[in-house]
Amino acid sequence: MYLASNVHITFPAFKGKKRSEERRGFMIKSVNSFRTESSWQTLTDTAEFIIAKLLFKEQSTRLFEYIKAGDPFYIEAGYNGIYRREFTGFISEVLDDLPVVFKCEDNMYELKRIPVNKSFNGVKLKALLQAIVPSKFKIDAMDVQLGDFVFKQYTVAQVLVELKDNYGIHSYFVDDTLVSGKIYTDNPANEVVKYKFGTNIIRNDLKYRNKDDYQIKVTMRSHLSNGKVIKVTVGDPEGTEQKLICTNVSDKAQLERLAQKELDRLKFDGYRGTLTGFGIPYVRHGYTANIVNKENPDKDGNYYVDSVTTTFDEHGAIRRVCKIGPRAAV
Repeated sequence: MYLASNVHITFPAFKGKKRSEERRGFMIKSVNSFRTESSWQTLTDTAEFIIAKLLFKEQSTRLFEYIKAGDPFYIEAGYNGIYRREFTGFISEVLDDLPVVFKCEDNMYELKRIPVNKSFNGVKLKALLQAIVPSKFKIDAMDVQLGDFVFKQYTVAQVLVELKDNYGIHSYFVDDTLVSGKIYTDNPANEVVKYKFGTNIIRNDLKYRNKDDYQIKVTMRSHLSNGKVIKVTVGDPEGTEQKLICTNVSDKAQLERLAQKELDRLKFDGYRGTLTGFGIPYVRHGYTANIVNKENPDKDGNYYVDSVTTTFDEHGAIRRVCKIGPRAAV
């Protein structure tokens, strides 16, 4: 069956503080290309799209004069009239060369511009986020007790960076939900996509490695209700460190068992690297990739997807590059 790909970029109606800033919604149905990059490991998902056409026929104005930094929009792409949402966010920069290049960020664009001047005493993660994140966003945060904080002349995004650097708590957006402290758990539908060598894997740099080929250590902290913190480290002393947190695990031996379980998940016999697939199947980070190798079936396995880069090129081809993460228990 022939698959015809297409892209829609929609700019919803916008109401500014002044009447002159108001703009009714519109859709762009022709773009040269777009690229999106999404990962739980980065605070901000990004996109870029390029349009060669200089004029809106209806508005008779140049694109870069009509679309401004800060404008909300979303990208949809798909085949034969069936579209999936590829990116939701804001224009962050307009490069008014020819063709016109639009750089974009997800909802973190707003959090980078919201000031925080607050102090907290023994606050839980969710309560902290609810106090600083606009109510229009949903929050999905792990249940963990944090320490005391004083934020002066911060932004919300800078608070999230501090949580990552000091507590190992990664935060990222999934649509309009801010996920914090949960990795590989933002996929309630347990989405599994299948990739087969020689079928729907266009190219790859996957390497099958044994677990002892990598040096990794896991540091786990347990935050107790009395404000104390217990910390253990397991694995290779000089290895790459993975930081994790939990709450109210007061027994150090139990904490070490939890850390060892995480180390065993990270040090595994399996694939590392990236694979490139078509626009179908749709995939986003946090999904599980079931990788099938007919030549070496003993290497088949399920892996979490750490990041996805999606592109639509000038020839109309949609491609998804998936970075493969740890083995998934599916």
